[in-house]
Amino acid sequence: MKHIFAVLTVCLLIFTVGCGAKPSDYSKAGAKETAIQLVKENIGNRLGPDTAKAAKIKVTKVKEGLTEGRMFVYCTAKYKREFMANGEKQVRKDTVNYSFELQHNGTDWNVRDMKFHEE
Repeated sequence: MKHIFAVLTVCLLIFTVGCGAKPSDYSKAGAKETAIQLVKENIGNRLGPDTAKAAKIKVTKVKEGLTEGRMFVYCTAKYKREFMANGEKQVRKDTVNYSFELQHNGTDWNVRDMKFHEE
């Protein structure tokens, strides 16, 4: 009987604490995951899902804002895209820098500002 109680206690602790950060977590890790997802969505909307999947995304800086629940996240995305120009297949490697100002609403990270530019 003691063993069953011990196992149930451990299971309860695991469910209470959780097994890792979710993208909506109120943490730097949650803000990073949200920014990465936003970069993938942006690339996918502009260039297609295959380009978004192949993109290499690196979070370069995460900074807490002056007010509670605000984060600034900076990312760099590198990807290759293929297109036709003058009847010939062209390949271009792009690097795009993103910056996000995120605000946590108690449940999820919301975008207050997003900027991106190609190098």
